[in-house]
Amino acid sequence: MKNIRGKACTALLVATISLSSTSYATSYTVKPGDSFWKIGRKFGVKLESILKANNANQNTIIYPGQVLQIPDGKTDTENENTNNTENKPTSKTIVHTIVRGDTLWKLSRKYNVPMAKIIGANKNINENSILYIGQKLIIPTVGNVVETPEENVKEPEKTKPSKTIVHTIAIGDTLWKLSRKYNVSVSQIVAANNNINENSIIYVGQKLIIPSSENIVDTPNEDTEVKKGQTGEYLDWFKEVNQLVPIGTTFKVIDYYTGKSFNMKRTIGAYHADVEALTMEDTKIIKEIWGGFSWTRRPILVQTGNRLIAASMTAMPHAGNDKVKGGVYTNWRSGDYGPGTNFDYIKGNGMDGHVDIHFAGSKRHKDGRVDEKHQQNVKIAAGMIK
Repeated sequence: MKNIRGKACTALLVATISLSSTSYATSYTVKPGDSFWKIGRKFGVKLESILKANNANQNTIIYPGQVLQIPDGKTDTENENTNNTENKPTSKTIVHTIVRGDTLWKLSRKYNVPMAKIIGANKNINENSILYIGQKLIIPTVGNVVETPEENVKEPEKTKPSKTIVHTIAIGDTLWKLSRKYNVSVSQIVAANNNINENSIIYVGQKLIIPSSENIVDTPNEDTEVKKGQTGEYLDWFKEVNQLVPIGTTFKVIDYYTGKSFNMKRTIGAYHADVEALTMEDTKIIKEIWGGFSWTRRPILVQTGNRLIAASMTAMPHAGNDKVKGGVYTNWRSGDYGPGTNFDYIKGNGMDGHVDIHFAGSKRHKDGRVDEKHQQNVKIAAGMIK
């Protein structure tokens, strides 16, 4: 009996040791702006390890308040040491110069390398970074990775040398003000300067490289026709889009799947853009695309100036009354919203109230939560997933 108990205790001890080697170091509550990549950097854990520990993949959307399991970083080190002693492949790298239409996802497909590895090889980018023409990225490859055959890969188009501006910081400058001044995003300025990030303090006399808006990937002129299936910039709503498309802005919307376009105006909205069709004709086109007014979410592109931004839209007008002045109390509002402030500001456009447009990281007004279907559509419009 003692032998049986002894064996049981030994087995339990072995099991406990085995479990401890794969146990989680801690749990982490997601904050606004977090991504798997950022969390991995914070805890010194590989992206692949965090994804595996949370039964996720590179396309999984996380939201503030969600609790993630963080594996012990030591496991990664141990695995690396083990792998280094067993069949170590011959490693090499490729330096890829960004051309029009490139995205991290497309590069991962072109070179048959996970997007996470490309991000890991380039310290100045993350999964949300915007690429610009002429930018150089390191593409890691290993001997046992099958690269796309040369005959199936089109030679990159030869582009003119990337134009840049060197800006000397003056009193009152901020990254956001510079992005507005030169019509480029904060992410693009950060990517062009290895010594700063989005939270960096800049000082008078400091010199920053400003990539020319002429060399931004997929940024057509306002009059350029956007083709069906073209992708847009993946920009954070709170950090960038809310400033690029402030209340009162009129812009063109292009349906990602059909290429049909119409004009909208942002009239209100804090967590996402509440927008209204400019004319009756615009509303007619919206109804043709959605098959009538609908809560169905569709990937779209928002074109403002020479910027093309990935987004997601529903086509169900709500919270408004076209017959009553906007901003005042009304006894009836569309979408069963009941009495309240009338959020219909554009009259005679064939819709009562406004519809919703979401961007990367935007949230619902009703509960302050991220809408996962909208976020998935934004990534489709950005070319990150299909």
